[in-house]
Amino acid sequence: TDGSDNLTSTGTVPWANLPIKHLNSQYDSVANVGSGEDTLMTYTLSAGTVVAAGDRLTIHASGLLDAATAQTLRFHIGGTPFTLFSASGIVGKQWAADINLIANSNTAVSGYVNAHYSDSPAETPVTYTLSFAGLGVSTFASNSVIKFTGEGTNNNEVQQHSMSITYYAAP
Repeated sequence: TDGSDNLTSTGTVPWANLPIKHLNSQYDSVANVGSGEDTLMTYTLSAGTVVAAGDRLTIHASGLLDAATAQTLRFHIGGTPFTLFSASGIVGKQWAADINLIANSNTAVSGYVNAHYSDSPAETPVTYTLSFAGLGVSTFASNSVIKFTGEGTNNNEVQQHSMSITYYAAP
């Protein structure tokens, strides 16, 4: 401080040293094409981004589930898939996923997903939590692909409208 409780700066902080970094933001809508699993949105996390106990990633994503037939939405990190939704008859419902990954030691990563879908503010959303216990920091030792995939029977049954990824350095 300068003695008057005002913060002052004597120089700039390199981007690499910032404690909070917005790594990625995507907002062009994408959807599955026909049957089979299709990549919706993807980001490659640089090697060594999550290394210290307390380092954290938050990932926020949203889209639309729109099929009377079977559809599946998955989140992938470092080649490991996690199924967020897999059901039939989810027609015209917005989905959202909030994912938090934290290095709880120099070797282990834990975290959770809060995922839900509903078609109106008045509807009680279907919500659940998925744990990432056992995902290792070694996942982040090399470049790690973070992606969402959708699988349906016909075009546009699993849509993704946004994804943002933020990094928080250990305190």
